Amino acid sequence: MLNLEAILSEVSRFTGVTREDLLAKSRGVKRVAEARQLAMYLTWRLLPGESLTSLGQAFGRDRTTVRHALNKYMGISSPDIEDMEARLGHTTAAVHTGERLDTSLDVRSADKLGVRTCVD
Repeated sequence: MLNLEAILSEVSRFTGVTREDLLAKSRGVKRVAEARQLAMYLTWRLLPGESLTSLGQAFGRDRTTVRHALNKYMGISSPDIEDMEARLGHTTAAVHTGERLDTSLDVRSADKLGVRTCVD
């Protein structure tokens, strides 16, 4: 079953940031903050029905921090994000917004955003 723990595990595997750092109260370094924002975004997309307030509480943040993370990633297209969603059992019908976002981000764009791409 898809839940927050599964999403945290996938983001941790993808970014190399530990689950503990994703949920830490401190802002941490940029790499940790961006991994946390990615986790917030994926949680919002893959667990529809959760309020921004409840998502913020799950991450020890407030709703405005979650909104910032959503705004950051909503305009980004990334095959890496699409792959994470697929591994988590995501289907197009489960997308929170009800419509599929364009998902094609190259490695240079990921670097610019500070997102570590996964190379298997």
